[in-house]
Order: sequence, then structure tokens, then C-alpha cells
Amino acid sequence: MVRHLGGIEQYFYQRSSLNLHSCFSVGVELNSLPNRSDFICALRRVVNSHFQLYCNAYKSNNEVVVNPIGEPIKFDDVVDYMDWDTYGEEEINSVFRKYNFEYGVDKPLWKVIVVPKANKMIFATDHLFFDGIATVLFWTELLKSLEELKQDNDLDVDEIIYRPGGSTDSIDQCHPYEKLPIPFSWKVKRPIVKALFTIAPGAVVSQDASIIQFDEYKIPEDYLKKNSNDDGCYQIKNTNRQISLKMSSNKLKVIMKDCKQHHVSFTAYLTAVLYLALGKIPKEKYSGSTIKYEVPMNTRNRISNSGEYSNSYGTFVAGGEFIETLDFERDEWELAQSIHKKIVEKSTTGVMDAINEARLLELVDAKKFMKMKFETTTGPSSTFEVTNLGFQNFSQNEHSKYTVTDAFFNEPQLFTNLITYSVISTPNGGLNCSMAYPEKLDSILCNSVAFLKNKFN
Repeated sequence: MVRHLGGIEQYFYQRSSLNLHSCFSVGVELNSLPNRSDFICALRRVVNSHFQLYCNAYKSNNEVVVNPIGEPIKFDDVVDYMDWDTYGEEEINSVFRKYNFEYGVDKPLWKVIVVPKANKMIFATDHLFFDGIATVLFWTELLKSLEELKQDNDLDVDEIIYRPGGSTDSIDQCHPYEKLPIPFSWKVKRPIVKALFTIAPGAVVSQDASIIQFDEYKIPEDYLKKNSNDDGCYQIKNTNRQISLKMSSNKLKVIMKDCKQHHVSFTAYLTAVLYLALGKIPKEKYSGSTIKYEVPMNTRNRISNSGEYSNSYGTFVAGGEFIETLDFERDEWELAQSIHKKIVEKSTTGVMDAINEARLLELVDAKKFMKMKFETTTGPSSTFEVTNLGFQNFSQNEHSKYTVTDAFFNEPQLFTNLITYSVISTPNGGLNCSMAYPEKLDSILCNSVAFLKNKFN
């Protein structure tokens, strides 16, 4: 059976096809790195277990289908060793500029970048087959495979990690969202949206004029390095500031205890702090009366009670969009409680609506939608996005040979969000939050950054 892209996959596919998104990355720092032979053996086991690691998206009869790659995958095809002393802002942005994975070719949509001098490994991937949690699952399985190796492997181990021609039974017949029944209310909405996009597409992609914007940052001029080429593709600058906000494990435990006492999730508390940080910006530097923030939701355990998708790779996300009026005098915990209530409502009773919103992309020309969404934008449609991958121990124990000493999560420059906060926490490294924003806003956001560093420390 041919595997077509679902609506949400079409969104990611067209966004990357137009070069409006290159990749995102989740990395780990280890106490020591595996040798090449062990790495090959462990990687081979993981790659052959998940079609997302050996498939690409190909055009076929005016449709896009998922098929296995037709060429062998060698270790050097998917692993790059870098002679960097560290993995900081310059290196992070260089990854986003270099790795723009191509569709329709016999190459996978991911790379592992190894930085031996820093004991770090970074998994960079296209968004088509992976969301943030899927990358955590990748690292968890790879580290488990390394632990299960009986002994060090010979140096002359076969470096091919995938050979084409195997069974395609493991390829899902469709995106899991496509299996969900469409509620009656959405059956009514779907033809209306389809007709509206045909008659008045601008109404579908319009953005809220009340959301704060900065005169110093405009799209496309401050976002693109080069406007669309003859093939209709763009070229993003990817020169964001990449600020690392660290919170120790001990402080994280204290904050988590405070969150429990105030009956809020850590994500809600963090979002409240990030909102209040914007109050440090001089009022004359922006226009608008509201802040829009996004908290993407992991839907794996929302679309099935059996837990069948708990450990599945793929894009199990739904949008969580919220708007707050500007009021930077609000109490931190009162604001966190308000945000918590909204997030809980959206992630429980509202999650199916969010999924069906994403499924509307099944009805329209996704490429036309993406181009129109971008070309009608003068500024980001959202003030900031918080993506929290949670507290992850990568299924390790005290006897693990390869110990995760830290983890980090980074996102490229986006036209939909002014600021992105990419968060992941580990037992040894504490909380790691990457704050990414356009370099043009560095002087404007300096007080906000100082406020957050003080909060995190």
C-alpha cells in the first residue's frame, strides 16, 4: 500500500521544500564517546527498526509518497565528525545553514554530528518524520543499543548500516491522525474552510494585528538571506542569537516543588516567567497590545488510550496557541495558574480540536498555503514559542557505560515565532533552555535576557 503524507506532514514537507525551515536538533553530552565500530553497530540496529530513518518523501503522479531509500546508507553518509572546540552559537547556526535535507533523493532526512572535543553528539533532522520527543526516543534507543553490545567490535566492521530491499511492512499505512474519526462539527467546518481558501485565501492566513511587533525586525528583509530563486525556494539567514539559559538540578527541584505547591505545571511556570521577561523591553520599542505564545502539544498519549504510540517516531504534535493582554505587573504565580488552566484545557478537552485544525491542511494546496502564509507576513504571527521536551533520563541507570551529562535542544530562525525557547532537562545537567531570537533585536532584548539569566541562576 502506498503511504501518502498526512495533512500535518504536508505542512512540514512544503515548509522545508520552500527552504523556510532547514532542520532542528537535539543533542547529548556524554561522559565518553563510543568508538566508531560500536557506534556503527548500535546505529545499524536503530536505523533498521524505524522507517523514518531509512525513508524519504518522493513525488509520484502529482502526489508525495513515503518510500524506502533505494541506495545503501553508509556510516559516513549520516555521521559527521566536527573539529569544534565547543558547540555554541556559531556552531549551532552553522548546522542550521548547512543541513537542509533534500526530498526525492536516496538519502535520509537526518544526520548525527559528533563533536569529540566536547563529548557531544547532535541529532539534526527534518521535521517531516520527527518531532522533539521522537529525537529523544532516538537517543534513548541508540544509547540502549550501545549498552547492549556484548564487547568492543572489530575495527573492520561493515560500515553499511542500511541495505535497501527489505520488507516495507514496518511503514505505517498513514499518519495516525488520519485514522481518527472526524467529529460532526468538523465535518461541517471542513468544506467551509476549503471553499474559503479557494475564494478568499487571505482570510485563512491572516494574522492578529494586536500582537506586539518590533519596528527593528521585519519579514522578509530581516529573515531571508535571499528571496525566492527561480525554483520558488527561499534562503533563510539563520543568524539567530542562541542564548543558553541553564538551571541546575538542585534549583530545578526547588522550582518543581514550588510548582506543585501552587498547582501548576513547570511548563506553565516557565511560560509565565518568559512572558514577564518581555516587560523589561522599553515600551517605545514595540507596538501592539497582546502577546501570543505557542506551546506545542505531544499527542502520543492523547490519541490512543492503549499507549500504542508512546514510543513511536513521527510528528505527534498539535498547536497550542494562547493570547494574553499586556500586563507586566501581574503576580508570577497568579499568571502561571492562569496559563496552566489554559494549557490543561487545550491539552485535554481541546486536543482533538487542535488535531482537526492541523488536518484542515488535507483539504488545501499545502504549498500555496505556505507561500501565502509567508508572503503576507510582515512580522512573526507569534511572540514566542515554548517547546519543553521534559525531564529525560534516556532510560539510563547507575551502571550505564555511557552517561548523559547534559542534553540540549535547538531550533532555527522561524518566520512564525519571534523568539523560541527550546527546553530539555536531565538528572545530571539540570535544565537547558535555548533562547533563540533575531540578532537585530539583541540590544532590545538584552534586559529580558539578563532577567531570565538571573531567574535561572
